Amino acid sequence: MTVTVSDVLTPPASGDHRIDSLIYQDNGFWMDWNAWGAVNDTTVIDFCFELDGTTANDWGLALTGAAEFTAAQRDDAIDALAEMTKVTGIQFRQVTDPTQAEIKFIYAELDNVAPGMSGYTTTTYNYRSSGNRVTSYDLGAHIVLDPTIQGAADPEKGTAAFQILLHEVGHAIGLCHPFSAPTPLPAREDNTQKTLMSYTWKGGNKSAFRNYDRLALRYIYGADGLGGQGAVNYDASARMMADTPQPGLDRLTGLSAGLLG
Repeated sequence: MTVTVSDVLTPPASGDHRIDSLIYQDNGFWMDWNAWGAVNDTTVIDFCFELDGTTANDWGLALTGAAEFTAAQRDDAIDALAEMTKVTGIQFRQVTDPTQAEIKFIYAELDNVAPGMSGYTTTTYNYRSSGNRVTSYDLGAHIVLDPTIQGAADPEKGTAAFQILLHEVGHAIGLCHPFSAPTPLPAREDNTQKTLMSYTWKGGNKSAFRNYDRLALRYIYGADGLGGQGAVNYDASARMMADTPQPGLDRLTGLSAGLLG
């Protein structure tokens, strides 16, 4: 698969506001792990649990009280990644060396980043190209969980902290807030019953991605992981995303590309 500069800079518009409101990025790129996997010839995203937040500080995050995830927190973060695997088929592999990991988790106070913030994800990218063809492509994400939120000591399924972990994993894999896109969700749809990327908490704590999240993730990645065959058949008129993979490619064709930012 040849990866072009436009592939890594511009999410392809679907024409469905439920999807397009979740894949826009306003900083000049988007987290397209399919393209990253193609350039680096891999189907696995490596993750680690940082010891002291050194890499996060290197990225400009002013963290205080940085600490490594406990055993319970590690298990819960792995469960959050497993929920992403259920939707996309993307495989995650734990490593111990932060320099070898694309996604890093750390436990730290976030008041210096933004007062009252419960979780935070910062993303980074770097690519080189020859003409329009991308020759190298690096992606990274740092997920920070604040100790003051409900259930942070053991953010297991059913807690607010686990829902926040899912929200941050969503950012790391390419989803944005539904109110930040040029085509934001209507207010009546912008809530956590529809998408975990919303700031409007509705109903109880969620332990799995919601329908709009699944629509967007399946649109980007299919259901069979990075570089696989068998994208889910996307139907813009469907109210729910089909669970059965259909023959095809991960990136769907026949849908108009649009400049989202």
